[in-house]
Amino acid sequence: MESRTETHVSTSYTPCIPVSHLCLSTG
Repeated sequence: MESRTETHVSTSYTPCIPVSHLCLSTG
């Protein structure tokens, strides 16, 4: 799992929630 702060891009593949510079997939 990649750590990304680009939440507007992460929504392209999985629903993500930015937490402390992390991307937690809720799907």
